[in-house]
Amino acid sequence: MKKKKRMSISSKFAMAVLTVIFLLIAISQIVVGTSFEKSALNDFYSSAGNVLKDFSNSIDIFFNAKESAVKIFCASEPVKSADDTIHSFINETGTIQISGYEKSPTELRIRSIAQEFAQSDVDTSEVFFGTKWGGYATNLSHSKSGGYDPRKRKWYEEATSGNGNPVITSAYQTTNGSLVVSIVCSVKDFDGNFIGNAGLDIALDKLTSILSTLDFGEGSSLVMLQRDGLILADTGSRSAAFKNINDLDIPELADFVNSNETDGKLVMDNKIYYTKQIQNDRTGYKIVVCCPKKTVNAAFIKTMTRSGIICALVGFLFAVFGAVFARRRLRPLFLSPATLARTRTKLQKVTAI
Repeated sequence: MKKKKRMSISSKFAMAVLTVIFLLIAISQIVVGTSFEKSALNDFYSSAGNVLKDFSNSIDIFFNAKESAVKIFCASEPVKSADDTIHSFINETGTIQISGYEKSPTELRIRSIAQEFAQSDVDTSEVFFGTKWGGYATNLSHSKSGGYDPRKRKWYEEATSGNGNPVITSAYQTTNGSLVVSIVCSVKDFDGNFIGNAGLDIALDKLTSILSTLDFGEGSSLVMLQRDGLILADTGSRSAAFKNINDLDIPELADFVNSNETDGKLVMDNKIYYTKQIQNDRTGYKIVVCCPKKTVNAAFIKTMTRSGIICALVGFLFAVFGAVFARRRLRPLFLSPATLARTRTKLQKVTAI
């Protein structure tokens, strides 16, 4: 029976050194990795918060400009001079073409200035004015249904509740699929008497297009919602737009949106996502970003992998050189008796000389 070849002491020494080195590398990777991962997550929350805050500021700037336009329109001389001669659809039936009936001089002047406002702003789809007498003037020349009474519309009620300040209504979808909100405001005549409410229909395309340019890495998505949870834009799924967050089959996301938390961690589609949300005070819109854990940790994983490979190579080389050094140092201990005798004789001769 052949005897098993025993591992040399130098090999054992090399293995021991290599084991110790790899153990130290593993411990350091765990300690440093945990700290690095936490730092990467904090960086994500911080940078995401800054980007979302900038977008929220863009929303403020966008609506500041539109509210100023509404105020100017409401303060214009033709609008403040409105009277009961503006056409009313209340007592009519069927479909009425706005371009088909004769208009009073007062209505013509209001239509003219409304058209000027609409033409000067690509985001404005309609400029309108509903009077306390039930009349309705607009820049458009489309049809209107008989029986239409602006005083019974929600936008009219919201404008009245604003007490002279512009009000941003809830968003709604037009017949052509565009998402718009109305910015409405009360109108008073030159004597300070209330005579109706006016407003602009503003398309949200610009805001949603800006939202789609925000990039948080591979697999990330952003959602913009109203106070009531209605999704105004979703860069991850177009089919989710204009649905309520509570009606989607994503309860974790709905719970996060409905909470007061700004930072979160969710599991969706069997994947871990880190989330950040911010609310715009002016509109109440919430903007939420969802970023996969893999994307958040991408830089961390890349760095740790590189450092691990480098440490492993250094450790291996150190173990090899250590083994060679140990073999040379320990070699005299493993010489045969005859070899030792010859070595002593040579040393004695050298000493005698």
